[in-house]
Amino acid sequence: MLSDAQWSLIEEILPRPTARPGRKISDARTMLEGTIYRYRHGIKAVTPEPRDP
Repeated sequence: MLSDAQWSLIEEILPRPTARPGRKISDARTMLEGTIYRYRHGIKAVTPEPRDP
């Protein structure tokens, strides 16, 4: 989805992995491409249905 030229422009501004605890991002490029895909194709986030009282 992103060309190597595009990736080289934005790779430097993304946060780097830290030693802090928590969920790690294994591959920033894959995560960013997934976000772009969702934005371009209008895939909505799943929200739970309201429950009756």
